[in-house]
Parts: sequence; structure tokens; C-alpha cells
Amino acid sequence: MIYIQKGNDPPQIFTNAKRNYRNYDDLPGDVKDKMKEILLSEQGHICAYCMSRISRENSTIEHYIPRKGKYGNASLSLDYRNLLLVCNNGRNGKGNDRHCDVSKADELISVNPTKKEDIERVKYHKDGTIESDIDSFNTDLNITFNLNSVTLKRNRQAVLSEVLNQLYKNKHGDWSKDYVEKHLNRYISQEKKVPYVGIIIYELERRIKRNT
Repeated sequence: MIYIQKGNDPPQIFTNAKRNYRNYDDLPGDVKDKMKEILLSEQGHICAYCMSRISRENSTIEHYIPRKGKYGNASLSLDYRNLLLVCNNGRNGKGNDRHCDVSKADELISVNPTKKEDIERVKYHKDGTIESDIDSFNTDLNITFNLNSVTLKRNRQAVLSEVLNQLYKNKHGDWSKDYVEKHLNRYISQEKKVPYVGIIIYELERRIKRNT
């Protein structure tokens, strides 16, 4: 996961949707597509939960607070701050391959990617494991989202390994604070982010702290 910064004011398409439609199920496809474009840009074209690459065609609008079920709140079904964009990658999976919103279903979760303080309590290991020192967050990461599936761990590990190898190669092992900060800022500010970039950001921030 990475921090997703929501704007202070909802984009016009979301404001219009709340004014013109009763709930999310009433939205026509073209309105959902326009919402997706905004959420894609906001999230750097990666899934709000697993951070895999997404596009308008292979993504789904997700409700952080469910709109249905035991914990559902239909009044938030068109609330901009309650909407995220997630991958469709887990939809065709079976058992341990199902993840993100497919695994979450209508569960109420604790960790919120739009809260910076929540993301700061999420950490990674070099084998691709994602975890937290908060028990409820760990439940979300491991069970509700299934973000430590074999495939996702392997993908995060591979991305981190590739980036670190390239940085070592370019700098020949000389990891100054300025060098690391330069690349950290580049990964944070990318408009189209590297898939699974959260593990890269975490590792570079860890190295900066170690050098200060």
C-alpha cells in the first residue's frame, strides 16, 4: 500500500453524481469511467491495495466503507473520499490467489490508504512480506486483503530486487543520503507509478533513516 492523497474538494464529476443519482448502482457507465480516470491519476495507475498496475479497463471502483452487507453504509456509496480504484487481478483467482476487494468483500477494515498515519504503520521485508505492528492492520493485510499471497510477495520482492540492483550498479555501492533521497523523491512523485512501489519507498526511507 501507498498513501493516496485525496483532494480537499471532490472533483466535479463526484459532486454531480451525488446530486443527480440516488446511489452507486444508479450510475451510468460513462460516469463511472470518468470517475475511474480521476482515481487512476490520483493513485498513479496502481491498485489502492496490492499496488499492481491498473487501467480503466482492468479496474473496479471500490468502497472503503462497504455500501452493502453487515457494515454497509449506502449513504457513502457516492462519497468521493470513500472511493478507491482496485485491480481485477484477484477476480479469476482461486483460494489463496484471491485478493484485494474480491477477498475483502463487504468486510469493514481498519487500515486506510488515504490516511498517511496508517500507511506509516505498514512495513515490508525484503522477501516481499507486508505487515504492521498494529494487530487489526495485520488482519487486514494478511486475511481481509490477502496481500501476502505467494504471487504478491514474489512480485514485490522482484520489483525491490530489480530497483536495488540498478541503484547499486549506477552508484557502485556508494549510498549517500542525497543519492537515496533523490531516487526516493522520484518514486514518490511519479505520475504513473512503478507497480508495488510501496516496498521501494519503504526500503529507501529505511536507508535514509539509517544514514542520519
